[in-house]
Amino acid sequence: MPDTIHWFQYKPGLVGETRRVTHCARDTTETRIRSWCRREFETAAVEAAAEPGATPAPSHAVPCAPCVPCLLLATAATEQPTTSALTTEHP
Repeated sequence: MPDTIHWFQYKPGLVGETRRVTHCARDTTETRIRSWCRREFETAAVEAAAEPGATPAPSHAVPCAPCVPCLLLATAATEQPTTSALTTEHP
């Protein structure tokens, strides 16, 4: 499991703006990307994007709104478990 989330979105003009959201990559091959929301994309149709809400690096596009299922699933999968007061034993 990667420690970082890789964000991507359709390139401008390929789909309507309502479908142009920023997804999180789960599995990648040379020609296909599968997102955490289980959609598949052709790599030629997408661009790397910054994390939604973040300032993009020069190599990343300005992000669109995030895909909510991708955001929730990828975040949950990459978070490090923390010790909780509910899970620790008390004397």
